[in-house]
Amino acid sequence: MRVTQNILYNNIQQRISDSNTEMSKYNDQSVTGKRYQMPSGDSLNAARALGLKTVKANDLQYSKNVDSGQAYMTVLERTLNSVVDVMSQAKTLTIQGINATTGPDDRKILANEVDQLLSQLYALANTTDSNNGYIFSGFKTSTSPFDSADPTFTYAGDANHVQREVAAGTKLTISMTGSEVFGDGLSSAFAVLKDLSNALNANNVNTYDTPATQGNIVGGAAVGSLTIDGTNDTLNLSLDGVAGSITIASGTYGSGAALAAEIQSKINAAAPFVAAGKTATVSYDGGTGMLTITSDTPGATSTVDTISGNAATNLGLDVGTSTAGVDAQVSLQSAMTNVDTALSRAIDAQASIGARMASFDDWKSRLADKDITSASLISQAEDVDMTEAIMNLTRAQTAYKAILSSAANIMQMSLMDFLR
Repeated sequence: MRVTQNILYNNIQQRISDSNTEMSKYNDQSVTGKRYQMPSGDSLNAARALGLKTVKANDLQYSKNVDSGQAYMTVLERTLNSVVDVMSQAKTLTIQGINATTGPDDRKILANEVDQLLSQLYALANTTDSNNGYIFSGFKTSTSPFDSADPTFTYAGDANHVQREVAAGTKLTISMTGSEVFGDGLSSAFAVLKDLSNALNANNVNTYDTPATQGNIVGGAAVGSLTIDGTNDTLNLSLDGVAGSITIASGTYGSGAALAAEIQSKINAAAPFVAAGKTATVSYDGGTGMLTITSDTPGATSTVDTISGNAATNLGLDVGTSTAGVDAQVSLQSAMTNVDTALSRAIDAQASIGARMASFDDWKSRLADKDITSASLISQAEDVDMTEAIMNLTRAQTAYKAILSSAANIMQMSLMDFLR
């Protein structure tokens, strides 16, 4: 093959370009400390680094979730510590109240202290987090879990638990519901302290408990007729403060008991009572011929009142005549048992949160170690060995200078140089 002058010049130009490209590559590595400036420069390591960075970003979010969960549980733990303190103080006051040397006046003083503890307990139960959400209400964070004005001590939150994701597909619970910590209704810690206060005020030390009674309305006269038609089929009444209306099925009933059963079924199926969770029992006294409607809910809020209706007269029910229920009389002996139960529940909740916080500490340490490992692997995929990069740059510069020198010598030659 004949090598022309143009071929020679083109080869020199290509070698200079290749050397310049190589020198530029190593110069960029020395300046930036990176293996490549564009993913195309090292597609294998670029893809590897991208995957590692995605993992690192996810772990950073998980780490933030752990921090958030720890902050939330710190508030929860402090609150539970205070709850345990309150119930422990209540137990101490109960022991003092049971002591035979404690007189009625002293017990009334102790009752006032219990009332203060009850107020503290309500405040603790309605603790909020940094976002002003109630921490014991489950997902109903805008709803106060317990209302001090509610005589039934009913938990108003839900049964859901707040969680934090600490790894793909792994969520840990950080909250507790009010019913888990304080109980619910008449067995709640609030009811326990209220009963304790009542027992201290009543100087009730060793008496047996008197069961709570239910509100009822007893007919003022015997049932007028067992025949029900459109003129005597409507009864409007109030059950535990909830108003409702029933329509008794028309027909002639075979007995007063059958009529009582019909009235009971209609009361317990009436929408207002069903919605409020209220039911009643209706009985018939064969001797007197009178009906009695009794609330199925015991306690001081238990009532049954006839409001109106064309059936009232026929059934012998006087409008507005009712006997209210009463709360159970609680002795200090049984109050001690109830306080112990409430205290144990609070201690169990305290221990549970402690275990969860330890688990979050483990996850925090694990994610921190993983972050260090990810950073190291990303560095291996992206970062250059500076010593090697500088040596390569020096070599490339030397080669570049050599090519330039050789090219200069070759390109000076012409036909005239050979004719001389």
